[in-house]
Order: sequence, then structure tokens, then C-alpha cells
Amino acid sequence: MTRTAYLHMGANKTGSSAIQTWIPGNAALLQSAGIAVPLDFLGSTGNAPHLAAALCLPPAELPDDISGILRGFAGWLRQQDAKPGSDLLISAERFSVHAAQNRMRRCGAFLHRRGYQPCAIFYVRNQIDRINSSIAQRLKRLRTRIDLSDPMASIIPERDDWALCLSRIEAAGFTLRAGVYPPQGQTPLPAQFMALAGLLDRLPDDTDFNVTQANPSLGGLGMLLAHGVAGLTAQLTEPQRHGLSLALLDAFTGLQDAPYNGFTPDEMDQIEQQFAASNAQMTRWLDTDEMTALSVSKSRNRATSPRRIVDMTDAQAQVMATALNRLCDTVENDPLLSQALRPDAIRALLADN
Repeated sequence: MTRTAYLHMGANKTGSSAIQTWIPGNAALLQSAGIAVPLDFLGSTGNAPHLAAALCLPPAELPDDISGILRGFAGWLRQQDAKPGSDLLISAERFSVHAAQNRMRRCGAFLHRRGYQPCAIFYVRNQIDRINSSIAQRLKRLRTRIDLSDPMASIIPERDDWALCLSRIEAAGFTLRAGVYPPQGQTPLPAQFMALAGLLDRLPDDTDFNVTQANPSLGGLGMLLAHGVAGLTAQLTEPQRHGLSLALLDAFTGLQDAPYNGFTPDEMDQIEQQFAASNAQMTRWLDTDEMTALSVSKSRNRATSPRRIVDMTDAQAQVMATALNRLCDTVENDPLLSQALRPDAIRALLADN
């Protein structure tokens, strides 16, 4: 009997963290329903980027530290042969990148040879909202490639053509189940994901699909502060960078900071025009309600976030002052951060913007 390999491919910024938190936390439940999760090949967050690379890329392009993953995974699959009817479930946003690069054929062929029919579960999202979320995620992690004065130049060239991406997945021999993020209704995202994959009926009615918030966000002022301090992180160790990122989130806890929106209405018009042709082709995979959801941006109802310190209103400046003092206090009193950062350096950078 042919088994199914369900590959959740993201895309990035479509709620993948919640799904990836839920799957390994319920691996035993899934196993009892005949759905195997390769826990040994998942990262600490439930994401499997290295396994995705090993399945999709030719050996010559694999970094040395993950070149043996495919052999190990093939051995794990042989163990599943002793469990008749056991399907497979893997989640990795990186699959969407490989799909956009037209590199899913190797993955599909690998799974077919081992008796699995590959099935891709792929979420798409309004591009304006996804780009805003991508900018916020990168700045929250203090990446320096983002320029708030010109966010379109920072992120637009990396955006995927959804229709082309999904066509390539199907051409690689996958069945495809596409959905729009955020899904409609109050049902937790992992439950909606399992329904989209066609697996929900295999789980008990009382299954708990709730997960804690996996990715807390910074608002517009938080982005501005993160942008100001990102240049200080070049000499930081990864633990220091991570600690500073968490300190930024803590600095704005309980303060009035609107959700981040990096684009003016005219820039939003440009983004929509850029992706209009691709979105029009999505009716092949999405119904009318989903097409409507794909075309509507939450950011349309939000003011453009300040891109420079001088763009802040007086009220925003007061919030920023409070957050800045909190951040500097944390840096000064944190043994890890105080070794490499000075509070006055943070204040000086912001004053120069």
C-alpha cells in the first residue's frame, strides 16, 4: 500500500512556528494515528531546514555538516517499513525556498522510490502583510540588511511568485493542498493545518491544538529602535545578539506601540501591481473566499510606521524614551551584554538618525 509523505512547506511568515511547535509536541499522538514524525531530524523549534536541504539539493551543494543527513533519514524510513500504513509528516519553511528555485524533483523522486506519495501543504499570504512581517522578523533578530528608509528595496526582490512556485511543486510529482494565511475562523492554526492536509479525522475529537505564541512581535517603534541598534551587533556573539533581541521585546512590554507597517499607500499599490498577475492564477488552487483573503491586506488600515527618529510624533517619542531607558538598563545590568555594549552608544546611535 502506498503511504503518503506530508511535507508542510511554509511559506515563511504564514504561521509555520505554531504548526512546528504543535507537531513534535504531539508526535506520540500522531504516531498512534499512523503518522510518523522524524523527531531526530528536527531542529529545536520543530523546523527541519537541514532535512529539507538534504532532500532537495544535489550532494555537491550540501554543506559538510549536513551531508550525511539523507543517509540517516533513509535509514529511519527503513524502520518505518515495519509499521504498515505509517505515513510521514515533516515541516520546514525551507521547502518553499527550494520550490521557488525549482528544486523539488529530487525530493519527490526520493520519496517515490521509498513507497511514499509526496503531498505538499503550502500556505500563501497577502504579499504586503508578508513583507511587513518579514521585515519585522529580521529586524527583531537585529539583521543589518534591512533599511527602514527604503523597505521595498530591502525585501521585495526576494518575494516568491506563488503561482509559479505551486506549479513547480506539482510538476515535481507532488499532490498539492494550498491554503491562505491567516485562515478564517477561531480554530487554532494546527487544527486548520491538519484539516487542510486531510489528517484531522484521524485524530481524537478532544485533541488539544492550542499552542503558546511562538513569535512575539515588535511594533513600529520597536522596529525603529531595533534598526538603530542593529549596527552595534556586528561584534556580538550569538548569545549576546539573542539576549539583546529579547531585551528589545521586553523594553516595549505594556507600551503603546502600533503594529508595524513599513509602506505608504502608494508603495502598497506598487506591491499589489507587482504580484497581480501571479495572484490571478491562484484560482487554480484557491476558492473565491480564499482569493479574497489573499488580496486583502491588514496593513491597508494602518498608518505607515516612522522610518526615522525625526518622523515620530511627540506621543511616540515619549514611548520611545521609556523603551530606550528600559533597554539601556537591561544592557547595563546584564553581565553578558554589558561586556560588549554601552548604553550611551545606543542613545548616540538613535540621536544621529
